[in-house]
Formats: sequence, structure tokens, C-alpha cells
Amino acid sequence: DTGIAIHSDLEENVNRTLGCNIITPIDTELTDPHGHGTMVAGIIGALKNDEGVVGVCQNITIVPIKFAGNSYGIDSNAYTSEVISAVSHAISQDIDLLNMSWKLPSSDRTLNLYAALNYYGGLFVTSAGNFGVDMENDNTAAAKRNNEPTWIVVGNSTSADQVASGSN
Repeated sequence: DTGIAIHSDLEENVNRTLGCNIITPIDTELTDPHGHGTMVAGIIGALKNDEGVVGVCQNITIVPIKFAGNSYGIDSNAYTSEVISAVSHAISQDIDLLNMSWKLPSSDRTLNLYAALNYYGGLFVTSAGNFGVDMENDNTAAAKRNNEPTWIVVGNSTSADQVASGSN
């Protein structure tokens, strides 16, 4: 989403050659000015070493596709057109798992986004959200897509394996 910072926990697993900057295509800068993309990449694939955290998957190639977080900040949704471009880039590079840890918009303008994600064909992982909403009674895009076979909607939990108070 916001790129991936150069970090010793990640560099072995990051392929910057396949990555791209959707926001400013002439800019090849894929680093992360906000930290969100780097944090999520660490959860997914940080190496087991004497630093930081250990990711859930040690044998992975992470490709940064930067489409959010420059001019409008990480708290804003990316433009639908930028997300569609990111999905198209993943398709063109034969990337078989796409993670977008941000709130999916749920307006009529997103029909093209859902068409692109359904066309994608790989496994799609997205955030359930961080608003403490019961997904069973929620009408957001993530809740609506939770039962699709190629989508995984992820929340967060406490050390006691309970749903965290801010997680959907």
C-alpha cells in the first residue's frame, strides 16, 4: 500500500525489481513515508534474525506496489483507479497473492474495483478494519466479501487470542 522501507528484517524477501509506484509512475521510489506498508510486510515476511519481529512466512517474495499514502496520507482511502492499477500490475507480474491492508471502500464507485479483484484470480487478503465493528452485522465491503473463496479478510487479536477491541 504505502511502499516498503529498506529494512534488514525484510530486504532478503523483497523484490523491488517487480514493484512499482502507482501514485507517481515516473518515480521508482518504493520506500514507505508512513510505515504502514513496512509494518504489514514485516508481519507477513520479516526474517528470523536478532532484530525486530518474525513474520508468519519466512519463504516468501514480497513485491511492493505503492498506491497509497503520498499526497493524501495513510488515513485516506486510495483512489479506486490507483487500486485497479495496482491489481493490474500484480496480474502483469504473475503475483499470486495480493495483500491490501486498508479499508475497502463500499460505494457504487467501487464496482470496477471489485471487477478487477475478481478478475485477478489469485488469493486476495484484506483488512477487516480497525473500528471495533461486528462483521456479522456490518455492511462494509470487507464484510460482504468475507465468504468469497479467493478472499481472506483479516482482523487482529490479543495475546489471549481474543478479538482486539479495535478490530472488526
